[in-house]
Amino acid sequence: MMNKRKFPALSIVLFVFAGIILIYTVWAAVYSIDIISTLISQNQLVLSGNEFDLATFFMSSVGQYLIYAILLFSLGWIYQVNPSLLAQNAENIEQNNSLDELPENDDKDAFEDESFEDLDEMS
Repeated sequence: MMNKRKFPALSIVLFVFAGIILIYTVWAAVYSIDIISTLISQNQLVLSGNEFDLATFFMSSVGQYLIYAILLFSLGWIYQVNPSLLAQNAENIEQNNSLDELPENDDKDAFEDESFEDLDEMS
């Protein structure tokens, strides 16, 4: 008998987006390496002395998308392991919102009843 395990829909969506971004990351890496190789072979770019510029070009083309894919995959995995996490967060937010609606304070009337005669006597 197979153990059927349900995957939360949000987790699957996050995995799909992570996969799409990862595919784009690989495509951008191949394209970036091709551009750098072409420039070096045509002697339009010298490797020595331009290492930082090459690393910056590669990281701006590929690095951020790799980080996004890792983050989305991690979020999907966390949600898959603990699907009640989102429900708990929604419940905590609801409780915090109910705390914002505090009852009226009766001490406000006591402040309004005080006279400012003491201030006049001081001057």
